[in-house]
Amino acid sequence: MVIFIFYTLLFFIYCIFMLIVVTTFQDRKMTKFNKKVDEISPSFWAELETHLKTISSSGILLSDEIEALEKKLTDEVFITSMDRYYNTLEKEHVFYEAVPVFMSYFKSFLLKNMRKHTAKDHVKHIHKIYQLGLYRLDDEEVIDYLLDAMETNSLYCKYNAIRALSQIGNEKAFIRAFEILSHSSVMINQKVLLDVIGNFNGDKDALYDGLVEGMNRFNDYQKSLVIESCTFNKKNYKEEFEKIILDGINHDKEVVISLIRYFSRVYSDKAYDEIVRYLKHEEWEYRAVAAMSLSNYKSSETLELLCESVCDRNWYVRSNSSSSIVRMDDSMVYVNKVLEFDDRYAVDSMKYILSARS
Repeated sequence: MVIFIFYTLLFFIYCIFMLIVVTTFQDRKMTKFNKKVDEISPSFWAELETHLKTISSSGILLSDEIEALEKKLTDEVFITSMDRYYNTLEKEHVFYEAVPVFMSYFKSFLLKNMRKHTAKDHVKHIHKIYQLGLYRLDDEEVIDYLLDAMETNSLYCKYNAIRALSQIGNEKAFIRAFEILSHSSVMINQKVLLDVIGNFNGDKDALYDGLVEGMNRFNDYQKSLVIESCTFNKKNYKEEFEKIILDGINHDKEVVISLIRYFSRVYSDKAYDEIVRYLKHEEWEYRAVAAMSLSNYKSSETLELLCESVCDRNWYVRSNSSSSIVRMDDSMVYVNKVLEFDDRYAVDSMKYILSARS
């Protein structure tokens, strides 16, 4: 028994030692690689900048220039350097039109390199998807590659693929990816997706038209996201969203709440009665967002309704009701009315909003 424990410990120590050796070796290898990238980057970035300026002015590269660059791009050091350069350009929004034109000269090379990396090699596959977003090459085979990545069960593949499609700016492909995501069990955080939609590099009006038109093909989570994005980016789909909120169908809570929030930005006489109805809903989330939305509907009737809801049992409803009253023009009569209520919670809510605004 003692011998068994001794050899087990010895084996355990050996495993730890080998892990340290491998990790150290990989760290040194990566450090050496990054050092090479740093060494060649200044001159290579200057070369790339020259080519991109040429593309911007004349749109043509000479064959010997293309051949010289293709040789360099067979080396991972130069590819990494180019990726870092494109990252910098994307942040600064420089050579926006020139980059995809420039990369089209190396289309056959890129496609050949792309085909080598499939979902079987998870890390390299994700990296290749990420690169395609940087290159923004709107090519059928590239689009198909990214849409195939959307079909995987990997959250990282899905996110990088839909982000790459957003960078490329092909609205039809993006909407198709959005639909695939809608039928997937793997979900991307809503705030992340809102950011991806907001940073779309193509025709945003065409994108939103397609997303709103295709809402029936999306799940409730995606529908809510489309509405939220329209709200945040002030897109006018008043008639389309009026039809949804007035259709009498028992929609998912998040969809309804997103619709009410949308009509807090976009005035709608037709939606008003529905918002008022939700102000009296049994679930406080509906009441809270309805109270907030009514700030966009300035009238004595609305103010009277908010004076009632400021006495709600839920803190968020009281707070939103008070805030909406204060935000309306000539509302001091109603503010004072609330301050004279016997309900101390309603009074405290109004005092809190007034102090926060002062």
